Amino acid sequence: MWMNLLASIDYIAVLFAAIAGMVLGAVWYLPGVFGTAWRGALGNERWNHPDPRQAVIVRALATGILLGARRGDTGKVYFPPREADPSTGQELDQFVELPDTGTVTTFAIINIPFPGQKIKPPYVAAYILLDGADIPFLHVVTDIDAAEVRMGMHVEAVWKPREEWGLGIDNIEHFRPTGEPDADYDSYRHHL
Repeated sequence: MWMNLLASIDYIAVLFAAIAGMVLGAVWYLPGVFGTAWRGALGNERWNHPDPRQAVIVRALATGILLGARRGDTGKVYFPPREADPSTGQELDQFVELPDTGTVTTFAIINIPFPGQKIKPPYVAAYILLDGADIPFLHVVTDIDAAEVRMGMHVEAVWKPREEWGLGIDNIEHFRPTGEPDADYDSYRHHL
């Protein structure tokens, strides 16, 4: 009985209905259609205006400055900055300038090529905890054999030539080892 029911379903019609629903929803919530009115009715007027803090962050990146954000003088420092502390929901109200050095907390060696890949494997995608930050972020570690990358390794940013800079974190081409001794595991274990 169930098999007959499953056999009678027109899967192409189901797929078309799903895609049509997504397209209609996407158009429906565009700012020029009903998106602005919907956000306003929910009390989310700030969605209609760019966050001025984002402009500060982008301008800092365009000048080679890495900014983290925190709540108060003792809050966790998030990089890249977020609008709110995920553990409390409170707005992050202070920017903190961070150095472009840090520690590899975890990593993966990418060995398999995939379409659109800009770096030839093998290479390392690593979570890097910038000095002074409390949350690691993902970037590429090169200038070292992939098999030699390790947790606790100190790294520094290698910036693209200034004339190639844009408005994003991709101004940093990659990170490379500093040659300093590895960080003690206890110094970064709670950041994993």
